[in-house]
Amino acid sequence: MFERIRHILAGAGFFTVLFAAFYLSPHVTVTDSRYALLASEVLLTDGTLKLDGLAEVPDYRILESGGHERLFYPAAGSVFSVPFMALVRPFGGSVFDKEGRYDPTREDALQKLLGALLCAVLGILMWRLAAQFTGGRAAMVIAIAASFGSPVWSTASRAVWMDTWGLLLLSIGLLMVVKPLRLPGLIILGSCLSWMYFVKPTYSIPVAAITGIVVWRHRLNAWPLLVTGAVWLVVFVLWSLHTFGTPLPEYYSTSMLKFRDVPDALASHIFSPSRGILVYFPAAAWAVWMVVRNRARVGDRDLVTAAFAVIVLHYVVHAAHSSTAGHCYGARFATPLVPWFVLLAAIGWEAVWREPACRRRFALACGLLLVLWGAFVNGRGAIEPKTWNWNIVPASIDDSRERLWDWRRPQFVADLLPEPLILPEEFPTLPSVLDFRGPDSAPYLLGRWDACESEGRWSMGANAAVIFSSWPGRGLQVRMTVRTAGPQRVEASLNGETVWEVHTGNERWFTVDFPLPATLVSDRNVLEFRFPDRRVPDQSRHIGDFRELGLMVRCIEFSHAK
Repeated sequence: MFERIRHILAGAGFFTVLFAAFYLSPHVTVTDSRYALLASEVLLTDGTLKLDGLAEVPDYRILESGGHERLFYPAAGSVFSVPFMALVRPFGGSVFDKEGRYDPTREDALQKLLGALLCAVLGILMWRLAAQFTGGRAAMVIAIAASFGSPVWSTASRAVWMDTWGLLLLSIGLLMVVKPLRLPGLIILGSCLSWMYFVKPTYSIPVAAITGIVVWRHRLNAWPLLVTGAVWLVVFVLWSLHTFGTPLPEYYSTSMLKFRDVPDALASHIFSPSRGILVYFPAAAWAVWMVVRNRARVGDRDLVTAAFAVIVLHYVVHAAHSSTAGHCYGARFATPLVPWFVLLAAIGWEAVWREPACRRRFALACGLLLVLWGAFVNGRGAIEPKTWNWNIVPASIDDSRERLWDWRRPQFVADLLPEPLILPEEFPTLPSVLDFRGPDSAPYLLGRWDACESEGRWSMGANAAVIFSSWPGRGLQVRMTVRTAGPQRVEASLNGETVWEVHTGNERWFTVDFPLPATLVSDRNVLEFRFPDRRVPDQSRHIGDFRELGLMVRCIEFSHAK
């Protein structure tokens, strides 16, 4: 009895610590999961998943089908979130404001809460999973490492992503597989596996692996699992036919996979400084190595074989989907694999303890260092919103994939490093007027400038520059029409020498004039602006806009000094 109470108290304490850490981490990344809890609340109150007139369209997350607006991404996570919305609504938890309008900031707050709760539960499940193979204390260490040294912290807990629910279901499934299964357990496991697929179709890989293990171990007695899965699949197909007119929703189509660039994409997802699993979840490599090195002594080889097969197939499929993983943080594609690495780490840990003391201490020290590094890089993504800017600065990662391999500015420290100004071989000729509202200004711009808008261009980050060629030794006069993002200190330098500085709190357009001395003007000129007080937009008005804004420029007029 005392031992049981001790385990309950330890679990409660562990859950509390995890929840507090996840919830207090400030960065929330509601991107693909936007409208997930809107759909949950609509389902709770109206009994439908139709979002007609509630979401802003066009939006890549909204699918218009049969005259109705629905989620493009799988709706299973929204269905599973209905009990949460039912619990919080009596306490004012709603995605709608007092006027009954959808409020994205309210959904952000609720997704942050639910994401933290689900990942705290996930931590408990990973602890219990590891405990099936090793001692309780070692299992908790592994669960802590998996919670903070992996994308669980930087991705799954930041909102209610598809993987947030998928990880929970996968952990339940693995925990059930390692224990004896009888009829009720097989039915529950069959349901969990089916729901994993409904949450995200790529979970069909672990679904197949776990199903194969159960069929192999239970032979003819595995029929309840297969029948349960078949029943759920029929229900899902009937729902899809009724809703979309197709056996499966569009998101479940394999047409999204492109197998042409798989080798390059695989390399980026494993080794690159901004997406590689070896950089953002290095403890996974330790778990694999411990199992491989002690392969003659490891137990439960069926699960180990399944784990390796799932990891390999998972990366091949995701490499066929995308080489960049989109706008995200770190090794997002490694997120669904965390429970498998927990399993391997627990099995490897037990094998390590049978080694000589010196080898054991060395192996554990290496594992600890890798966990600490993983906690650092994933903590950066969970705590510092500015790391998200790496996805769009100086250009969208989807349009400049070479940045995946730029070790000078990896994502986890991109906000701490100044953007290097890489000078072109030829500078454009000095214009009389440089209009930032059109594409003609692009050849003159260097560093962090956003796309042109109807009013001008914003600078983004710590610095931005204008380049031009002119007659050496001939002074220039500059007139700029600008506005700032809140109180700002703006500094300007020409070829490394400060020529202008201003402190302003004016968010309206104003004009500034300053000279460029003849002694500084050369045939290749860099007019660089620095923004030490750059600001991220107010998230209550600009959801998900993490650009660091300094100065918006409408135009710059150049004239020769008299």
